[in-house]
Amino acid sequence: MMLLLPLVVVGQSSLYHRFATRSNLTVAQVVGFRLNDTVSVDVLILVADNDKAWQQLKEEFDIRTDKGSTSWLGEPALPARRTKWTGKGCCKVIASHEKRTLCIYTIKNQKEYDALLEYQFSKIENQ
Repeated sequence: MMLLLPLVVVGQSSLYHRFATRSNLTVAQVVGFRLNDTVSVDVLILVADNDKAWQQLKEEFDIRTDKGSTSWLGEPALPARRTKWTGKGCCKVIASHEKRTLCIYTIKNQKEYDALLEYQFSKIENQ
């Protein structure tokens, strides 16, 4: 009898592994996502494959709105737990209801925080 174990790729975060085994989510991790010419961050992307999966993510992340997008700063290991910016590591979570998607950006310092804000504003301006 052959035992198959899940493939663990070096560099994938514990958050990735927490969600990757769910059959109703598409999960991707982008290491070194470029925000500008000098700043890169890691991003975990969760896409709910159906409405039921999206409702589950909304409950898990305590998302109370149903339209548009929502964002908050979360603790690195528990992005659903809201926190304030202290200049130390955290994550920025952006939830899009229309796309049934959560993007979790890992931020380590003020430079990355500022670059992510600039990146988000530039995306809004270009829509």
